Amino acid sequence: MSTFINLRGYGEHTRNNLTVITEALARAAEYGQDALALTDARTLAGVPTFVREAKAAGIKPIIGMEISLAASGDRLYVHRPTEDSPLFHNVTLLARTPRGWENLVAINNATQDPAHARPVADLPLLARHSEGLILLTGGMDGPVAEPLARGEHDLAERNLKALTGIFGPGSIFLEITCQKVPGEWKIAGELQRLSEQFMVPAVATSAFSYVDASSARFHVALAASDASPKEAWREPVRVPDLSLRSEEQMRAANRENRFWQAAVDMTSAVAATIEDSVLPEPVLPKMPSHRLPNGYRDPIVLLRDLAVAGLNDRDGCTTPEGMWRLDAELDLIAEAGAAKYFLLLHGLVSHLRSRGITVGPGRGNAGSSLLLYGLGVTDVDPFESGLRFESFLVPERGLPVFDLELEHSGIDEAVKYLAGRYGKRSVARLSSAIRNSDRKAERMAGQIMGRRSRPADDTEAADLAEALTGRVHSVTTHPTAVAVSSVPLGGAFPLRAPRSYDNPDVPVLAWNRQDIEGSGLLVINLLGLRSLTPMGAAMKAAATAPRAGGQTWVIPRSSRGDLPSVRNAWWLLYRQDLPGLKIAAQELKNMLNAGRTMNLTELTNLVAVSPRGSQAMKMYLASSAEPARGTATALSILSRATADSRGILLYREQIADAAAWAAGYTVADGFRLAEALAEASPERTEAERVRFTAAVEAHLAPEARRPGEAEALFAVLAASAPGARSKAHAAGIALRAFNQAWLMSSFPGQYGSAAA
Repeated sequence: MSTFINLRGYGEHTRNNLTVITEALARAAEYGQDALALTDARTLAGVPTFVREAKAAGIKPIIGMEISLAASGDRLYVHRPTEDSPLFHNVTLLARTPRGWENLVAINNATQDPAHARPVADLPLLARHSEGLILLTGGMDGPVAEPLARGEHDLAERNLKALTGIFGPGSIFLEITCQKVPGEWKIAGELQRLSEQFMVPAVATSAFSYVDASSARFHVALAASDASPKEAWREPVRVPDLSLRSEEQMRAANRENRFWQAAVDMTSAVAATIEDSVLPEPVLPKMPSHRLPNGYRDPIVLLRDLAVAGLNDRDGCTTPEGMWRLDAELDLIAEAGAAKYFLLLHGLVSHLRSRGITVGPGRGNAGSSLLLYGLGVTDVDPFESGLRFESFLVPERGLPVFDLELEHSGIDEAVKYLAGRYGKRSVARLSSAIRNSDRKAERMAGQIMGRRSRPADDTEAADLAEALTGRVHSVTTHPTAVAVSSVPLGGAFPLRAPRSYDNPDVPVLAWNRQDIEGSGLLVINLLGLRSLTPMGAAMKAAATAPRAGGQTWVIPRSSRGDLPSVRNAWWLLYRQDLPGLKIAAQELKNMLNAGRTMNLTELTNLVAVSPRGSQAMKMYLASSAEPARGTATALSILSRATADSRGILLYREQIADAAAWAAGYTVADGFRLAEALAEASPERTEAERVRFTAAVEAHLAPEARRPGEAEALFAVLAASAPGARSKAHAAGIALRAFNQAWLMSSFPGQYGSAAA
């Protein structure tokens, strides 16, 4: 096992660096290193991915951050003590304990000031948040080595004395480096003297910016071109080695120097003092506080009363079957502790509608909930569409992300409502990393190599483009995702300085949606659609217009073919493409224009099948499967599951149904099967096959277990899963399209004026 551990390294969230985390972890394992550090410059954005990948690779993740430390004065007023000294020095902080992680987050958040182009910390800030942290004094740009290189020995001593006064013994280490940087070995003797004088151990570091030395030329090109983006740049004569180093490479840098060899040994001692897991463990959802109206103590009772009142306004939804379904959903919601989440959604949508903001009929899996249908949060009838609530909520999996379609102008109003209702420090926007596409990487490589003083050939540009493809180009605010919590988010999550276009009322988290999974935060996607604005104007006219007989809702059901307005809407829907639904295949238009279909189920299927291409659409139109009757074999169950989609398996819901009927899975387990098969992993697919076929044999009666049918059914499910869509999502798109067509045909004047 290696006695050297890399305690400093930059990931893709540090500008111009080319480290691929999975490759870095694999190389560390190859070198026998059982731990690895990620210390991005002035950001903690890469921490969740690094921790996730490191644990999967069996490597202990060491979490840290390189910060800029004010060279003098405080962080808000940095000035030069001498003409040649820098504005700030760089030091590295490592989180040793969970408390250290909290303090690392606090330091990060305190320096995210949009008024300053570069986050800078000062000594008082470090003093307030030093518990659980380890400080490395930085390389040649640190507060000790940099003054020594300039001959300022007294300043180096004063800086080290100030830092040792904040970080006690065992929490501060002098860095000594070997990266072919000018002056490194000239100050080695002085660093040894200071180490002995202040009794501060030294550690040998080599901060990596890429994994393999072959990437050095790409890193040089990025750094040089970035320094002078409009001028020609020249490759340096001496290129620093910024690759991920092995113990042998580190020891070979100076085999005769005992101080250096001891510093190499010290890295593993430092790594051993760091706890295996410093990030908080996944927690149950932190539900925002929600005051109940007078007379209510149980939010479940309030939800039921609100839903029943709403369902009474719908067409025939308070049947015994409907009430049984509603109570079953409420039981799952109570088990998940999610009642306040549904009250939050109801309050948000009700507020937006009270402000005249048009909200879409439903998006994502939320249309699977009869409760949300009764609360008026969605307009998708789960009974009519054959949807299962478990596609939206399974208690042990945490709370789902809710997708809300609304007028584009209503996004700020939604954020303002959430901040006002739950506290602006408890609501935040999420970040989103923009990565280089193939084309963008080629363009960047061409521009960089085109400015090099020595002409580059096509091979060099192509190699650089390959290295840049898929890399983080910039980090921006997610256009839709908003997180809500019961506690101030700045105390638990790293923040990012907001951009000028960000909503100033709420902070911005440095992490994206995937990064906060399991953290207990509620996430709502606010999807602004400009097509909803004219729909809102027509809806206002429809609300005051006379309604046809038996029509209790503003927009009648799509199945009311007896109403001329509904027939006109279907005709208009297929006469032209509408935003969000483009039926381009002539075969489909011919069928639909001929009036051979006028129901939402068929339209939902067309939404699901259209993205698969013309061949899939032709296959769908040529199919006409009917449910098998009087049998319960595995393949007849598949026919039953796909009866409303012409025998073609289109949806994850159909996979869940087939698994429930054939293998006795719960609906929730059926959805898990669909997700597992969608990954198309051979190992996981094989494990699911063994489990599924055994379950079929145990569940079906002997006369229904025909040889090979369980395997045949599983093969169909596995082949269809990667392309299977959410039926609830497709039903929401289909319903919005019908609603739009009905409003356009029934109130063209109001719709047209708003659209204009």
